[in-house]
Amino acid sequence: MPFDPKQIPALEKAVEQKYGDKAILDPSSLWTSEKEKTYLDQVKSVEKYYRQQPYENYKDQGGFILKEKLLNKRNFKNCSLCGQQAYKAEDDLYMNKFDCCSKCYIIHIEGRETKWQK
Repeated sequence: MPFDPKQIPALEKAVEQKYGDKAILDPSSLWTSEKEKTYLDQVKSVEKYYRQQPYENYKDQGGFILKEKLLNKRNFKNCSLCGQQAYKAEDDLYMNKFDCCSKCYIIHIEGRETKWQK
C-alpha cells in the first residue's frame, strides 16, 4: 500500500486525540541548553569511569578493546574424519576421547570403540 503524504495531518490528529498533544511534539522542541549541559556532563562522567577501569580485564581484538568475559573462551576443534568444526556440547566428549565429532562417532566408531582405540 503506497504512502499518501496527504494523510499525515489526519494521522497526527488521531494520535493527538488518543495519546495527547505531547505525542506529536518534535523532540528537539523540548531540548534546552541546560539539558544539553547535563547530558554532556553525564557522558564525561561515564567516560571517566571507564577510563579508570584496570586494563588487565581487557584484550585487544583486532583494534577493538573488549572485556575478557565477552570473549568466547571455547576453542572449536576440527573433526579428524570429516574436517568439520565441532560446535555441539556432545561433540566435546567425542573430540576428547576419539578425536571426532558426534556424527562421525555414530557412523564410524560406535560399537567398535576398542578396535578404534587400538
